[in-house]
Amino acid sequence: ISFLVNTGKMMARFPLDPTLSRVIIHAATLGCVQEAVALTSMMSIDNVFVTNNRKLLEAALKRLRHSDGDHATLINIWKQFHANPKARQRKWCRDSCVNFKAMQKAIDTNIQLLEYTKGADIVITSNEDDMEPLLQSLCS
Repeated sequence: ISFLVNTGKMMARFPLDPTLSRVIIHAATLGCVQEAVALTSMMSIDNVFVTNNRKLLEAALKRLRHSDGDHATLINIWKQFHANPKARQRKWCRDSCVNFKAMQKAIDTNIQLLEYTKGADIVITSNEDDMEPLLQSLCS
């Protein structure tokens, strides 16, 4: 029972839905906190994609979609966005039908959530390209 109380106290530190807080906390045991925080940040934004041209959107989705599903696709978008130098991120968004302002909001959210994570004494770990631990943390 003390584990549940401690987990609940940790979850309460985050300005998130408890389910999402739990994902970040469980990610600490799986070594994918950085990815969990990035995913939570991406899930907090509206309208990741922006275009009026359906063909362009379908082509962008074909490039960005991850075989492990929507959550993995959001992480894929996050990583591809950050793989570009800051000076090219806006162009990458335009070319990928991704909403640049929404990505800026996700970055701001990510910075804030990382601070809350550190404040909860959770070590920021990363699994790089292995999606399995992140997907497991979603099922916690």
